[in-house]
Amino acid sequence: MSFTDGGASSIFRTSFGGPMWGAATLYLYDFQLALRGKCSPYMIEFYSGIKKDLFSCFTVGLTLALLFFLAPNKYNFSNIDLAFLGMPFLAVSFFDVLTLRHLEIGKTSLLKRPIYGLLALLVTGYVLFFHWAYEIFTNTYSQSQALWMQITIFATGLYAFIASKFLLFALNKERLEIFPSLRKTLCITERGKRIFDSFESAVEQWNTAVEKQKIADINADKEAAKAKDEKKKQKEKKKRKNRRR
Repeated sequence: MSFTDGGASSIFRTSFGGPMWGAATLYLYDFQLALRGKCSPYMIEFYSGIKKDLFSCFTVGLTLALLFFLAPNKYNFSNIDLAFLGMPFLAVSFFDVLTLRHLEIGKTSLLKRPIYGLLALLVTGYVLFFHWAYEIFTNTYSQSQALWMQITIFATGLYAFIASKFLLFALNKERLEIFPSLRKTLCITERGKRIFDSFESAVEQWNTAVEKQKIADINADKEAAKAKDEKKKQKEKKKRKNRRR
């Protein structure tokens, strides 16, 4: 409510912040499920690959909190420690998305336009968050506003990091699964269950299409190898005929 005097920009800050907090929280919920072995082997494998990064962030966060607790000066929410704890996550997600340009599903390259769109979105977010951090640091906002925006920056960075890592993981595995938290969140209501069912159907269709593509690629490789062998045999046969002559 402290943003209500900021016009249209305040509406953007609050409406953008809320979903990002929620998305990051759902990912962290799935993370703790994976640590306890309470979800699928697919998700356990995914989160095992990034748990070192998440624990490193948690350790740095605790260290900063301890430092501010022990310091004689009173903590000020205009410090940008929490915001800049999330900025590296956003930077890492940019480079993760950048590597998608070289990935293939079977032998089919990914479309470049969506990848460049994601990269542009991440760069825009990074520049915007840098601007917000500058405004926070120069005391443009009240304490509550500064805290809201810092949590938004951190949550968005964390969300982008996990989402980009999952995208890389799924494309390398050539298989998709839906996050457990999405199932629990959507299936609370009947309408949400229908939405989840449509997600599940789309994921199954994608997995089936990828499997068909992989089989088609394998068959194409076999046919190419067979044609190559046949051509080699014909060449050898021709050589033998020439020798007899």
